[in-house]
Amino acid sequence: MVTPIIGAIGDRKEAIEAAMARGQPVPRAGQPDDIAHAALYLAGPHAGFVTGHTLVVDGGAVSGPAGTYRRPGDPRGGAAQQRFAGPSFEQG
Repeated sequence: MVTPIIGAIGDRKEAIEAAMARGQPVPRAGQPDDIAHAALYLAGPHAGFVTGHTLVVDGGAVSGPAGTYRRPGDPRGGAAQQRFAGPSFEQG
């Protein structure tokens, strides 16, 4: 998550943001607005039936290290898909 603490790192900020983007399925560093949007969703009418759930706002970082998932546009199959341990509803 890109917060003011990243700015305190000085000239390494861009390198750290790039590393954050490479380490998760959503290829960009998270922004404070990402958390704000999740909070607005939970506080709004569209979440009226949401109960007992942990909403993880991390760009998919908990899904695994970089290279173990397909990014949009990647061809189907290959080593990344073979390492997937969960169910899949994709065909071929």
